[in-house]
Amino acid sequence: MIKAKKVQAFGRLVAWWIGWVSHHLTFATTPHANLGQKNDFLDKNQSSIFHIGIVTWAKCTKKVIQAHWAVGSEIAIGPVVEWNPLNGIGLQTGLFYSYNSFYTVDFLLDRKQECNPDIFAFGHRCIKVLSAALSRPYQGYTLHIACGNIEFHAISIPLFLRLYPEKSRRWICYGGPRLICMLPIIKKAEYCPIHVDTSQIKDILYNRLEQCPGLGEEDNLLYSIEEIIQDVLSQLHASILTIHPNNAGPQPIRNQQVNWNLVWDFGIEFRGKSGLILGINGLGVVLGYEFLK
Repeated sequence: MIKAKKVQAFGRLVAWWIGWVSHHLTFATTPHANLGQKNDFLDKNQSSIFHIGIVTWAKCTKKVIQAHWAVGSEIAIGPVVEWNPLNGIGLQTGLFYSYNSFYTVDFLLDRKQECNPDIFAFGHRCIKVLSAALSRPYQGYTLHIACGNIEFHAISIPLFLRLYPEKSRRWICYGGPRLICMLPIIKKAEYCPIHVDTSQIKDILYNRLEQCPGLGEEDNLLYSIEEIIQDVLSQLHASILTIHPNNAGPQPIRNQQVNWNLVWDFGIEFRGKSGLILGINGLGVVLGYEFLK
């Protein structure tokens, strides 16, 4: 989630890029200099300067959701418009709808959620917090770990700078920011939760030991230890790995509101003569079709 100042920064970046391309358009080579160089990178585009099409992509990515890292997939589709005033430079924008499904790990100690936007720092922080809890042998604590799945829908507006490095202008390198508006309906589900309550574990051990009055007798020692271990492990398994039905299904996240996010996309595309577009966007595949060129 980003505040209004980042939305303003996106707007300033749009204005800067348009100004930059307009500057190169103004000072592009003159017609006299173009007599033998009709297809130079910074020459004015003599054909149509607008390209209109539709693009879809599916890719793996990482996001920060509610100050917490999440890794998953994004599937997007939408129309795009490209302004191509120079042979080798273009600016592309559009309007995309996307479905997002991301996974993360929920770690709570004494009902306090441990969050970190970096996946590696998150693991180090969890180990540090858990080590501190284990160093308190006479104080009980609760530990909750689960795999969380976050699903949401979004609308995004890209601003990509597109470069055509070779003469045929069919290969395109592009990159730039994309402003994402996450719609308010965000659902989260919990899978494979593990809940450890040390006070409950102590109660299980003490109660089971109290049921073995003959534990001190040598003849019953081996049998009693084996029976205690099996019984205690069974009770601990039932206590720790209990999956509550309410946690298995998607639940709406509280404090629903429209959240904004800013991401950067980079990729390569190939545009065929028929208008078919193939390429990559980060760790994903891009497909599209150009209607007007």
